[in-house]
Amino acid sequence: MYHQGEPERGRWRVQRYLGGVGLSTVAYGLSDTSGDSSSTTVDATLASLIVGSFAVNLHEDGNPGVYTSCGDIGAAGQSATITLDELNGSGQSGYVTFTAQGNQTIVVLTATTGISALAHIHNGSCQDLGGVALGLSDTSGASSSTTVDTTLDSLRAGGFAVNLHQDGNPGTYTSCGNTGDSFTITLDELNDSGQTGSVTLTAMGQQTGLALSATAGISALAHIHRGSCQDLSGVAYGLSDTSGESSWTVVDVGLDSLIAGSFAINLHGSASASVYTSCGNIGRAGQTITISLGELNGSGQSGWATLTNRGEQTE
Repeated sequence: MYHQGEPERGRWRVQRYLGGVGLSTVAYGLSDTSGDSSSTTVDATLASLIVGSFAVNLHEDGNPGVYTSCGDIGAAGQSATITLDELNGSGQSGYVTFTAQGNQTIVVLTATTGISALAHIHNGSCQDLGGVALGLSDTSGASSSTTVDTTLDSLRAGGFAVNLHQDGNPGTYTSCGNTGDSFTITLDELNDSGQTGSVTLTAMGQQTGLALSATAGISALAHIHRGSCQDLSGVAYGLSDTSGESSWTVVDVGLDSLIAGSFAINLHGSASASVYTSCGNIGRAGQTITISLGELNGSGQSGWATLTNRGEQTE
């Protein structure tokens, strides 16, 4: 902790609130740096930081009593970022950042080849789009910002996708990203199969979407098993039957339930179902949240802080 003493250049800190209002004591010191970024591992779980009263705070060089930017850890000011993946050979990709503003959410959209005049939040997913739920700003520029009348928690719970349309041809989609909370696990090789890969799990309300990719193709048999890769038990949910390099499956269980439970994703050999080719455990390892840092005292400084779960610590 850093409470007293001489100011240190570029000091970033995690500070507590006093009664939930205003900054109080320093809880954890962050890396001493004058650069544009730093990485620090602190002795607190991500869950405890989220539910507690904490903020990330930066101080002016040589004058630690002047705060230059600050971001709350928790619901207020919490942000989430998703990627937009290219559709229909458009060459367009990008990302969307959602920032909580009470009962509303600020949606900032950035795309590599400009944003169509038509950009929406749709019901459903990129793999199964439904009707338009919320309109986003009409712009042909490289970015847009829209405040929508729904909470960040609702968007992160899933069941929505951000979708862009081609100018002059709204029936052609150019890029898309699912809004739900997501995390990615790796698939490690088993039994000298040469197969590795990854699975991205995305919240979709009471369901979870799983995008699976593997280096040596996906067996016709892929499952979510109970237990772990080190001690596999019975099949809990089947995944799409495909021999390609990727698959998409929606299973009837919430993402939180999968994370909190004991599950693993397991692929089987095409020639022999009893031979496992790759496996990855589902859990909270690697879970992240991102918060925005707002300018203080006319400093001109703003930014982001990403907190990543590292077991009993947080990076």
